[in-house]
Amino acid sequence: MRKMTIAFGLFVGALGLAGVASGQIRLGGGQGAGRDPVQLLSNASVKKELELTDEQAQALPEAVLKALSGVLSEKQFKRFKQIELQQRGTGAFVDTKVQEALKLNDAQKDSIKTIVEESRKEMFEFLQGGGFGKGAGEKIEGAKKEAMEKVAGVLSSDQKKSWREMTGDSFKVEMPAFGGFGKKKATQ
Repeated sequence: MRKMTIAFGLFVGALGLAGVASGQIRLGGGQGAGRDPVQLLSNASVKKELELTDEQAQALPEAVLKALSGVLSEKQFKRFKQIELQQRGTGAFVDTKVQEALKLNDAQKDSIKTIVEESRKEMFEFLQGGGFGKGAGEKIEGAKKEAMEKVAGVLSSDQKKSWREMTGDSFKVEMPAFGGFGKKKATQ
């Protein structure tokens, strides 16, 4: 259940990033009128208030993707999925659908799982240690890049090619600075 919650959180975060990049769809129609519906549904207190079941929470990502596929053109939806995979980073490699698409063997899955867990642990410890100061973003991005390089080292050349096709051209999602004020910063 914990893994599903983490995976759902990552998915919701990626969708939230896409919402910000696409004009911040908000409840009530206008920018700033409320929270993104997907973001709102990921909030623990909202889940509790709605009495959202585990089955419903697990079905949300697929339902959102289905809804998006009905709104976006085929080209837009394909690109959205590429950007979403980019945003998930190494976490995408523990998704069974991604593992199947890349045809990962059991040894590769185990190696990647270890890399992802170590990377998450490292970032968690960094943040627990007060890693919100100057240079924190660069350190986290460096750790993400290092983890991705380690995962790439586990993949065959054909799997790397497939991953590049699945993720498309690199894209930087522009996010407002902390609190929505100031300059926008790019994330990947």
